[in-house]
Amino acid sequence: MAIVSHSQMDGISDGKLQQSIIPPIFARHNRAAKGLAVYFAYRNGPLDIGASGAILAKVKIFCSVLLIFLSVKVQLMVMKQLQKDVYALCPPGQKGDLLHSVQRALGVLNLIAEHPQGLSAREISIRLCMNISTCYHILNTLLASGYLDRHPHSQAYLLGPQIPFLNNAFVQSLAKQEDVTVPGAADDLLTTAFTSTTLINRIRPILYRLTEQSQEPSYMACWRYGEIVLQAIVEAPQAAKITKLYVGYRGQAHSHALGKVLLAYSDPAFVNTYLDSHPLTAFGPNTIVQRSRFIDELNDIVRQGYAIDREEFLPDTCCIAAPIFAPQGHVVAALAISFTTDSLAKRSDWLVAQVTRAANHARAELRVASIYQDS
Repeated sequence: MAIVSHSQMDGISDGKLQQSIIPPIFARHNRAAKGLAVYFAYRNGPLDIGASGAILAKVKIFCSVLLIFLSVKVQLMVMKQLQKDVYALCPPGQKGDLLHSVQRALGVLNLIAEHPQGLSAREISIRLCMNISTCYHILNTLLASGYLDRHPHSQAYLLGPQIPFLNNAFVQSLAKQEDVTVPGAADDLLTTAFTSTTLINRIRPILYRLTEQSQEPSYMACWRYGEIVLQAIVEAPQAAKITKLYVGYRGQAHSHALGKVLLAYSDPAFVNTYLDSHPLTAFGPNTIVQRSRFIDELNDIVRQGYAIDREEFLPDTCCIAAPIFAPQGHVVAALAISFTTDSLAKRSDWLVAQVTRAANHARAELRVASIYQDS
């Protein structure tokens, strides 16, 4: 339970108060105490300054106890909901094998990753609804292990040097010389004639040209161990970066165009199995969360040959994706560009043409690569 003193509360701005778990209680604590003190002092006659001061002290104690009770109750509710959210993302056989201490440490890392400017221990404690002493224990452990750094002046916690080490190792594992597989019927994985390295090396130049022509970021994704994984990103200097997307990103395939394309061209039996273990959770304002409607969307994608994400993943962010066919006829990957809703309204047809043309070029490139492999 994180208890915030009055001196600490005086240093918290209104904006930060609004981001805390129980801002109305913190913001009105002193005002409520003073108001009750004045009421009780006036109730039996003229205001007695001495009596008012004594009552104010007692009422402050009462409000502090009430504040502690409510904060504990809210924290328990938040922690319970967080546990439910984590359990919902886990396979059924693994839900009893989670360590809450590890979850809290990973939650700290994820929170700091969302705030590149860094956060103080108090801010982390409030945002994660965590006891301040527990928060310090976790921070000191991550600091000693190199996963966090602490700014020498502001004392804000930042991601440490061990994070890029993990990222580099992960990116190298994505580029391992292993055959790319695509899901088939009955959970079978069909091996393609291409490795991850071949796909990335052959398609990356096409992504660069697509970004240069459209002036928008471009992406490539493919299947990896039954999940849709983002394999390459080419940023556009003048376009806003989508910080939630990174090489190796997986998850929420139903809410972005790349995922919808790869699901649309997968075996229907596999899609049903996939959706059973990947709930259609809302992430953006227009995420499709009804299963029957989502299946209809996949059928429309196959009919038109491309997918559009209209603020399904993030607000004011749209995406167009198209499939990349292997010479054997199956879809081995997908490429896409992202842009604002305003761009979609002004030049949707032109953007669709650019993406589908790039996908056709990628298909031809893979055909050439296949010929060289055979020879």
